[in-house]
Amino acid sequence: MTKYKDLTGMKFGRLTVIRLDRERTKRKTYWFCECECGNIKSIRSDSLQCGAILSCGCLKKEQDRVNLTKNHSHKMSGTRLYETWCGMKQRCNNPNDKRYDRYGGRGISVCEEWESSFETFMKWSYSNGYKDDLLIDRINNDGNYEPSNCRWTDNKTQCNNRRSNIPIIINGKTVTLKEYAERTGLSATMLYARYERGERGDRLTREPFCDKKVQRGTLNANNVITKEQAKLIKVRLSKGETAIQISRSLDISKHIVYDIKRGKTWAWI
Repeated sequence: MTKYKDLTGMKFGRLTVIRLDRERTKRKTYWFCECECGNIKSIRSDSLQCGAILSCGCLKKEQDRVNLTKNHSHKMSGTRLYETWCGMKQRCNNPNDKRYDRYGGRGISVCEEWESSFETFMKWSYSNGYKDDLLIDRINNDGNYEPSNCRWTDNKTQCNNRRSNIPIIINGKTVTLKEYAERTGLSATMLYARYERGERGDRLTREPFCDKKVQRGTLNANNVITKEQAKLIKVRLSKGETAIQISRSLDISKHIVYDIKRGKTWAWI
């Protein structure tokens, strides 16, 4: 039988020993301890007695929160405004951010004065009507995050300013991308993607790669693209391009590319 010192009732930091953890007592002795925060945790005897563990983990979390803000004069880390500032920089600067393609990937950046100083961003925000229920909105969707192009708005106003309302000039008349898509039957998603790539004029409104009169589900990939086009897709897949990248650049359904990639169609070429 393993000999051990009975620690029942003893207190170590925030932990009070309740009873022996018999299921874990083989070569080492473990004790069930109750933390001041209410959590129960099984902890090794020597870790308790040498002071290596003083809580269930809550002590470290509290210290981490202190460390996060102790070097910040603004003491705003963790607030909604601070998270907005971090998110703004993240989507403009980090290629791994899932929103990067819609921001940094198409040239949107954060102005230097906001990029380098949260305090400067905070002062501008409070001077321009910031409230916790408002969202930061770029007045010009192609413009950067900077004082002259930003405002704090409610969700409805921001939705009215989204990319679906981007104005374009067609035959001397101004219409939105959404309106043009509805008039012509072209995919609005395709038009947005072209616009974000910087395409304008005839390049923006050109007919897609395959015949748009073919309705989805009525024909397979063998019918809507040519043999040469299928070969091109296979070559690009072999070079590591994704189905999404290929479908967007060629203006075809991503499902066509997926079918070719999986050998469901055009497998014989």
